Amino acid sequence: MPVPTDVIDAVRLLRRSLSRAAATAFAGTGVGPKQVLVLRELRRAGKASQVELSRATATDPAAMMRAIGALEQRGWVLRSGDAADRRCKVVSLTPAGRRSLRELDVVYDELRSLANGALPVRERKHFCEMAARMAVVLEAAGPGASAAGEPRALRTPIDAGRTERR
Repeated sequence: MPVPTDVIDAVRLLRRSLSRAAATAFAGTGVGPKQVLVLRELRRAGKASQVELSRATATDPAAMMRAIGALEQRGWVLRSGDAADRRCKVVSLTPAGRRSLRELDVVYDELRSLANGALPVRERKHFCEMAARMAVVLEAAGPGASAAGEPRALRTPIDAGRTERR
């Protein structure tokens, strides 16, 4: 496999590999990695709106709704109305969800050990520092901003008569 020379390509490769490894790791549990991520975020947050969960887990809203629906069917999460905003749904872990998450943590820890074991401790620390530094720069830039903090368009307009193919 050729080694990427661009940060975005390297992150894309890593993300794809991590997604595949996570899918394999959780295959025998009956839940997907995204559902595990949602459960872990709920444990951390206590409760969260569906929108907050989407943002915290970098999941599009439609996929989040499917994940929450599947977890709700298992009885692991509860959706309820928000007292402050009746249009908003708040999601929380149930006792059964907490118990199941403790079991899923074993698989998660094995996956984490696999990923952490790919690098010696010193390189892993350096990798994590670099990733955090890049995250800060990208978050600070925000949508439509350059690395120098100046607003700019990240996308070029597509001619009206042209369609983009993916």
